[in-house]
Amino acid sequence: MIVVSNTSPILDFEDELADLKSKHRNCCYDYPDPNYPNKKFTGCTTAHFKKYNGEKVYGIYVVRRKSDWQVLYIGRAGKIKQDGKIVKQDIPERLKKLRENDILANKWFGELSKCEGTLTIEYVVLTNPIKTSSGLVEAILLQAYLNEKGCLPCKNKEF
Repeated sequence: MIVVSNTSPILDFEDELADLKSKHRNCCYDYPDPNYPNKKFTGCTTAHFKKYNGEKVYGIYVVRRKSDWQVLYIGRAGKIKQDGKIVKQDIPERLKKLRENDILANKWFGELSKCEGTLTIEYVVLTNPIKTSSGLVEAILLQAYLNEKGCLPCKNKEF
C-alpha cells in the first residue's frame, strides 16, 4: 500500500510486505543454507547474491524464524544522502556488516540461528530507491508490525 494518510491506513505487516513483493523483485534464502551447510553467514549471503552479477540491490530485508515464519528483524539498505545519491551499502553489504554493539555478522546471525533455528532472510529490491526510499519502506513495515503486535520484532531495538 505504501500510501499513508487518514483515508489510507497502513495495512497489516504481511499485507504490506506482500504488496511490496507484488511490485518489486524479491527473493529469500535460508541460513544455515542446506546448499552451503558449512558456510558462515557472510559466505552464505555472498553465494546467494552472486546471481545479481555485481548489481547493487537496495531495499529492505526481513529476518524470520523459518519454522513458524516469525519476524525477528526488519532492516533496510540504501540510505539517501542530502544530495539525493544513495549510500553505497546495498542489501548484501548491509547484511554482512557489523550488527548491534559491533558484533560481527557471522557471530550475530550464528547466535540467532542457534537460538531460533534456521533463519529465512527475505528481501525486496526497490526498483527506484530514490522515489521509494528504503527508509520509508522500512518505517512503514515497522509501523505495520507495531500496530499489529504492539511491539517491534525482537531484534529491532528501536524505531
